[in-house]
Amino acid sequence: MRWDWADAYGGTKAALQALGIGVGEAFPGELGCHLRLRTKDPRGYDVKVTHWLKGLFLAVVSFPGWPESPSRDVSWSDPIEGVRRRANLWHDEYRGRAEALAAAGLVHIDHFPGKPGMRKVRVQVLPDGSVLGGPPTAVCPATRLPGARCVERASASTYRVSIVVSEVESERRIAEFDRRSREWLAEVESLPRPARLDRLRPVGSPPPHRPSECRKPAAVRRPLPAGWAVHTGGQAQEARHV
Repeated sequence: MRWDWADAYGGTKAALQALGIGVGEAFPGELGCHLRLRTKDPRGYDVKVTHWLKGLFLAVVSFPGWPESPSRDVSWSDPIEGVRRRANLWHDEYRGRAEALAAAGLVHIDHFPGKPGMRKVRVQVLPDGSVLGGPPTAVCPATRLPGARCVERASASTYRVSIVVSEVESERRIAEFDRRSREWLAEVESLPRPARLDRLRPVGSPPPHRPSECRKPAAVRRPLPAGWAVHTGGQAQEARHV
């Protein structure tokens, strides 16, 4: 597989090690390796190996010096003491302790998950300030309106508050993201791309088999016995004695 920003190789552990990836190392799920393996390929490029399908792994090779793809999220900033903020395409995300988030006016102190009368995992606050009730699976279109808030726990001591932005602001952010993505793609396509590992062969190794080389040889037509002739009838051909 070839991605815009990297090359990817999928296969078994043995297949990837045959390419020189993770030789002598434990793969994800094995003793000594957790969710991913970070290693180098034979050329020295960074490789990240993760689970792909049952019994298969995905190795992603990134190239040094290549620009990173634009993110949908803006980098974190600290506009308010004790509160971090970043902008997404559809909402603004804030993180901090409950006291800091409440002091900044982002959410009422009684609307955090686990508070009396609140859900334990996630609390949906509608634009008018009311809390969405009903079962946890309840769906309400108002939760997607500008000003709606989603409050959920981010860690043992901090919370995350996501506030939906207006449709005009969301469209502006999407247009800006598309512009940066096009510029990034044009820059990446202009860079020289290293040859893939599965197309490189050590000196002296036999060439890879091609499908055309593996075809069965054409059948050799044997002459008919004496006294026989080929009779053509319609689209079928048959041999009969004459």
